[in-house]
Amino acid sequence: MTFIFLGMTHGFINDFAKQKELIEEIKPEFVLSEDMQNKSLISNEDYFSFLQNKKHSLMMDFKDVEKIVSLCNEKKIKLIGIDFKDFGFSREIANKINENEKITEEEEKEIGELVNGREKYHIEKIKEYENKSSKPILVFLGAWHLREDGLIVKEFQNSKIIFPANKKGELVLEPTKDEIVYREKII
Repeated sequence: MTFIFLGMTHGFINDFAKQKELIEEIKPEFVLSEDMQNKSLISNEDYFSFLQNKKHSLMMDFKDVEKIVSLCNEKKIKLIGIDFKDFGFSREIANKINENEKITEEEEKEIGELVNGREKYHIEKIKEYENKSSKPILVFLGAWHLREDGLIVKEFQNSKIIFPANKKGELVLEPTKDEIVYREKII
């Protein structure tokens, strides 16, 4: 198995618990993460600088990545960002999203185009690591990117997807009162 993809909820369940479980089970050399955006932490100096700085981006607070960064540092795992800085959003759109302000039709269109570009970039960055380790490589992405008709699912074979699901086994993309469990699928 080359890649093991984990679908993240970005906070409506405890994503870190599942990340930690997988890291301890797999003991990977690399973790590829959408949440790390364009930052890669490879050396002790990279980790030290990031953890001392305590800043990440307009779209993600340091506290949102602190646990995974600390765990990968402790386990000597290379933590690689596979997304654009601020997920590619302009400062104006990032501020609107963060403040839950109304997005214009034009901005909505821009966001839609950006989402497709981000998925293509994820694929490009993931492929860079295809033959870099004899161990499976963990890839942490928003669960939406792992939907049945998504580019990631279509692009990668010989991989496993682990995703948050409801009792029916359907991918969960937003908070729900239903119990959420993790399901696995081989692609």
